[in-house]
Amino acid sequence: MALQRGDIVLVDFPFVDRTGSKLRPALVVSSSIYYTERPQDIIVAVISTQTQRYSGSTDYFIQDWRAAGLSHPCVLRCTLLTILSSRINHKIGTLSKNDLLGASNCLRLALEL
Repeated sequence: MALQRGDIVLVDFPFVDRTGSKLRPALVVSSSIYYTERPQDIIVAVISTQTQRYSGSTDYFIQDWRAAGLSHPCVLRCTLLTILSSRINHKIGTLSKNDLLGASNCLRLALEL
């Protein structure tokens, strides 16, 4: 599956206690260069529906959430994970240009880039 920065995917995330897993949305943040050099890995940022819990400067509220393939209002958390590409179930959408810019700004702030 060819993925690009800005794609929203469903990822099979394991529970913390390792008793199971659940499909959850995540944003692909790795570049095409990264994917070409490491096709087995993808860097993703966590997406949460718990919008009332997260309002920090490194959280981004996705404005065009329906157009991005999300079923509820969501917040992008700048919590990054490198996962095996095999954990990705499927792509559900892509962030709008404005949302990708907002997400990128939050990532720059979180990582001091």
